[in-house]
Amino acid sequence: MPLGTNAKVYSFKITPDNATVVYRANQTEFGPAELYRVPVIGGTAVKITPDLADGGNIQPNFSISTDSQTVYYLARQDAIPTIELYKIPLAGGASTTLSAPLVAGGNVSSFVVSPTNNAVVYKADQEVDERFELYSNVEGTITKLNGLLTPNGDVAFASFSPNGNTVIYLADQQTDTVNELYSVPVTGGTLTKLNHNLAADENVLAWNYSPDSNWVIYSINKNFSNPKDAYSVPITGGTPNKLTKPSSSYIQFLPTITPDSQTAVYIAQQDSSATELYRVPLAGGPITTLNAPLAAGNGVVQHTISFDGQSVIYLATQENDNQRELYSIPLAGGTPTKLSGPLVANGNVSTFRLFSSTNRIFYMADQRTDEVTELFATYQEYKLFLPLIIR
Repeated sequence: MPLGTNAKVYSFKITPDNATVVYRANQTEFGPAELYRVPVIGGTAVKITPDLADGGNIQPNFSISTDSQTVYYLARQDAIPTIELYKIPLAGGASTTLSAPLVAGGNVSSFVVSPTNNAVVYKADQEVDERFELYSNVEGTITKLNGLLTPNGDVAFASFSPNGNTVIYLADQQTDTVNELYSVPVTGGTLTKLNHNLAADENVLAWNYSPDSNWVIYSINKNFSNPKDAYSVPITGGTPNKLTKPSSSYIQFLPTITPDSQTAVYIAQQDSSATELYRVPLAGGPITTLNAPLAAGNGVVQHTISFDGQSVIYLATQENDNQRELYSIPLAGGTPTKLSGPLVANGNVSTFRLFSSTNRIFYMADQRTDEVTELFATYQEYKLFLPLIIR
C-alpha cells in the first residue's frame, strides 16, 4: 500500500512463522498510527486494527503471539485519551479489550504475553492514578498480582517464566526506591520475594530464567552503578546462591545459562583489572575461569553459549594488546580455539553472532584492511573465514 504525503512507517515485526510482516504506520496524510499486515514475500497491505475514535492512535509497543495468530497492542482506541490493552486476530476480525476499566486518568503502560498464549500481564494505574500495579488476564479473568505497595511504590518491570506459569516482577514494594524481585503464579496466589536482604544502597537490576523454568538469576547494583554481583535462586523461593566471587568489582552483563539449566557463564572483573570469562554451577559451587591468561588491561567483552551447551564462544583481547579476536572454549574448560581469521595491523573483531543450530558464526571485523569493517562467516569446526558483505 503506497504511503500518502507526510505518512511514515514507525516500526515492524515479523511473525514467528516468518510468513507475515506487521508494521505500525500512518499511511494517510496526517492520519493516526495504525497496524497493518503484509506477506513477508510482498503483496497487498491490510489494516489490522479497527477505525479509531477521533484523536486515537496505536501506541509503539505491540506484540505477536508465538503461534502467529494474534496481535496484542496498546491504543487510544475507544476512550480518548485513555490507553488500553487490546488483542485482535492477525487475519482480521473484532478487537477485544484485555485490560479492566481504569480510574480517571489511568492508562496501561506496558504488557507482556505468555509464551503459551493463554495469558497476558499488564502494568497500569488501574485503581489509583499514577500508582502502577501489575495485573494478569488469563482467558478473560483479571487478577492483581503484586502485593501491597509502600507509599509511592510502583511495579517497574515484569516477565513470564519460559513455561508461562509464573510471573516475576520488580518493584519497590516494601521500601520506597529499593527495587526487589518477586514471583507469583500467573493466576495470582502466593507471593514470594526472591532476592536476599539488600543493603540500603542496593537494588535488583536485572533477571533471567533457566530454560527449565526452575531457576531465576538476578544481578544487583549499588547506588545505581554498574552491576556488582549475581545470584541464583529457585523460582519458588529459597536461599539465593552467590554466583560471583566476594571480591568481584563488577559483572559486565547478567550471566547466561546453559541449555541444560545447570551452569551459568558470565564476564566479570573479579580477580584482576581484566574482565574475564567464568562458569559456575547454577546451584552454586566452584567458580572456574574459562579464558586463557590475559595481559594487564586486556579482557573479554562478549560471549555466548553454543546451542548444544558444550562450548562458549567469546570475543576478547587475549593474545595481542588492543586487538580483539574471536575464540571458542569447551564449557568444561581447556585450550581456547581461535575462530577469527588473521587480522591486519590494528584490525579488530567488533562483534559476533552465533546463527542457528549449525553453529555457524557471523562476525564483523576490519580483518583485511584497517578501518574497513566487513562481515565474515566461520564455523566452530572449520577454519573458513568467508567475507560476505563489505562495509
